[in-house]
Amino acid sequence: VYKRQPLVKALDPSQRVVGIRSSDKGSHAEVDFDVPSIASRAADTIRKIQPAGPYMLCGWSSGGVIAMEVARLLAADETALIMIDSYGTSLQHRPNAAKRAVALVRRILNKVWEYPAATIRARGVLFLRRFWAYSGYQPVPYDHRFLLIRSSHSVGATGDAFLGWSEVAQAGIDLEMVVGDHETMMQDPDVNETGEIVQRYLTQFTARYAPAQDSTAALG
Repeated sequence: VYKRQPLVKALDPSQRVVGIRSSDKGSHAEVDFDVPSIASRAADTIRKIQPAGPYMLCGWSSGGVIAMEVARLLAADETALIMIDSYGTSLQHRPNAAKRAVALVRRILNKVWEYPAATIRARGVLFLRRFWAYSGYQPVPYDHRFLLIRSSHSVGATGDAFLGWSEVAQAGIDLEMVVGDHETMMQDPDVNETGEIVQRYLTQFTARYAPAQDSTAALG
């Protein structure tokens, strides 16, 4: 969740934001770690915070995949869905998937002297479980329009500007592009542009429903 803090800071201060973890801290080995199970736990958490919609869901990277599955479990027609640089193709076919996996492992190993061995092992296990969870995931058609924000460096796995979501999105996609790559679009200063787009979309959605309570779940 901490990686989403720059995005939260880039939103309007009055915007209520709730961060949802993909798993409980310290319980990576005990919980089911597939996409439907992660989405189900997230939906249950959101309902405890806000029992009824409308809902506003936002997810970056694999968090966007979870956000879509959460939207299916909630009232999707009363849910604003924002996906930030999320791919709709299976993990093994995503651009630079292997390169990014190696880079992440290196970052973990570089921290080996900074953290207890148990922490390093837990992070390694979490990474492998996430990789396994998303490697076999294939999205099914989604019947509601959503917003996809992609970085200027992202390239669709099959030349698709919509990052593999074209066949999934039955009601169409609102596409926005921001400068930077997958990581920098969520960091200063590029995250300001990302935040501006997210806030504009949320404001339009809020005006449509004028709900008494608003919540934005940042997932993944």
